[in-house]
Amino acid sequence: MVESKINPGEDDTLSPSAPGNYSHSFRYAHGNEIIAFESGYYGLIVECKDLTSVRFKEFNPKDGITYLDCLQERHRERMEKGLVREDLLIELQMGNKSYIATHAEKPSRLWEAGKICQRYDFRGLHFEGLHNVDATLVVLVWPDSITFQVDIKLDDIGGRGGVEHQTNNGSSFLDEFTVSVRFKHWSTSQSFVPKDTPQQNEYSSILSCNLTDNLEKMLDPNSGVILEVETKPTQTISSAFNKSFNCFLISANGDLKRPFLGGYRDIRDYDEFEVNILNKGSNIYVPVLLFVQPLANPTGVCPIVCDEDYNPTGIPIQLSKNWHLGNIPPYGRFFCYLPAKGTTLTTYRIRIVYGFYGTLPSASHANLSLVGRYTYSIH
Repeated sequence: MVESKINPGEDDTLSPSAPGNYSHSFRYAHGNEIIAFESGYYGLIVECKDLTSVRFKEFNPKDGITYLDCLQERHRERMEKGLVREDLLIELQMGNKSYIATHAEKPSRLWEAGKICQRYDFRGLHFEGLHNVDATLVVLVWPDSITFQVDIKLDDIGGRGGVEHQTNNGSSFLDEFTVSVRFKHWSTSQSFVPKDTPQQNEYSSILSCNLTDNLEKMLDPNSGVILEVETKPTQTISSAFNKSFNCFLISANGDLKRPFLGGYRDIRDYDEFEVNILNKGSNIYVPVLLFVQPLANPTGVCPIVCDEDYNPTGIPIQLSKNWHLGNIPPYGRFFCYLPAKGTTLTTYRIRIVYGFYGTLPSASHANLSLVGRYTYSIH
């Protein structure tokens, strides 16, 4: 392997600069009841009132419709008339009895949005014939993939020390249950035995629907990629592939330690992460999520992808940040595709800049709402 500063060919479809390499989301109805996701690869519409199916169609990322084009009224037809109703199965099985999720009883919530990645959750899944189940569907979208994650919490089903939930056929929910998710030719089925994990109260079943072979090549044990990350001061930084976000997740083990003070002050230092990608195979684009908590200051934060010599690369990076939850420190999630040339070691430096006007933090980001409670996203 040799070190390289050269990016893969810019004609590759998943190149960060490719016109079809985008995603975005928008609301189709009041109350967040219908959420539409559109990318250069597909269109997807999810409805809270009917989770037994979705509207979906694959697109050609080279058809010439760019991110800016798809926001225009003249290009709305493919989402409004071109999608096809497809079955979505979310199933809970206990013993020989199955329960199907029919709808979500609460409106969806936006967690992250931008030009690269979207994430929403649909809470209060209703399983026909089953009561007192706390379940949530999370939908995560990258330009070339969709991830459906079903989270099941057991707190509301009698508790660990309480009475186990009994089904009509007498089987015990807390003894064992299986969560299955199926969409088109993608499917997953996972069984859980809660009594064997008494400290755990939440279980997840994750279905990743990848429309390209990018992730398959990236995760190949023989010809895929190895990603390692360092920061200063030296601390444990994990960088493994994360199924929930369908990408490599970079995060500190606990709160991020930094050599400078945060808060509402004139910050002239950076959070900096050296990302080393060893690619044993062919040219590839690596989806990466950098999670930083706490942010030194959430209102003036801005990420930049640099090469190993600290020169800005221009690679797009999406920022989604939240400092209004109250019970957890302010955090930022930074999404990007990092090009990795075949059979090379490529180094990037992701710098988190804290911008100021004099001693006041910058708040001039596009698409940033300064009034609200939940998620604030820019790209």
